[in-house]
Amino acid sequence: MRKNILAVLMAALMLLTLFSCGESETPSDVDLETLAESLLEGGSFEDALAQIDDGTVTMLYGIDNALEQIVYIGSGATPEEIALFAFENQADAEAGFALAKMRLADQKEQFTDYNSWEMPKLEDAVVKQYGTYVVLCVSGDSRAEAILSETFGG
Repeated sequence: MRKNILAVLMAALMLLTLFSCGESETPSDVDLETLAESLLEGGSFEDALAQIDDGTVTMLYGIDNALEQIVYIGSGATPEEIALFAFENQADAEAGFALAKMRLADQKEQFTDYNSWEMPKLEDAVVKQYGTYVVLCVSGDSRAEAILSETFGG
């Protein structure tokens, strides 16, 4: 009798886990290049952003295990930046998210005394994790949120 009850409880737990995971899934096929273009076109950037190479991304973010990464930065006179990462699994994405938040904190520290009028951009920056994706966007407006919501569904 106990084995039957245990089997029913385990089956119910498995179903509950399946249903709860399905509700919070993020797309697994996001095209980072298309997303980067949308953010570049839809954002308000004073600086001309340029894509940087993987070595520079690793130096700035400390991220070296992303499946895909696209990062655009400005001249340094502004903190404007777009960083998009796709990771293999949730644990890697969580670690990448922590590193993206550290990058934002470093930028805030640098711009406190240098071009301090740029601080509102850093205070309003978007840094989010969507499943196995991590996004950082520092711009002069909030359109990035709408673009990300449209892409990731929430």
